[in-house]
Amino acid sequence: MPREVARAADFLLVHFNGTKLDDIPVRVKALKEFGKPIVCNEDAKTGAAGAKAAELCVANGASWGLMAEEVNQHYPFSFRGAADDKVVYAALKNLTSP
Repeated sequence: MPREVARAADFLLVHFNGTKLDDIPVRVKALKEFGKPIVCNEDAKTGAAGAKAAELCVANGASWGLMAEEVNQHYPFSFRGAADDKVVYAALKNLTSP
């Protein structure tokens, strides 16, 4: 990300599609130097990998967003909430519950 854009932005928006799980903490850490909220609004990882990606993002100070490509990104679109990916939604519930 160009440094000038990161410095001027109110928050940093990233996608982790294609990013290996082991690389997520490193990428988040690199963005933390700008002192801005880090919002991952798209990651195509599903199941256990998606759950782990969400956990890694939250543990390292970023948000995480599921892109359930198979059901949500192609016509006819389908949004079934937790039924889209039960493993990921269970992890999200755990991460957001007291």
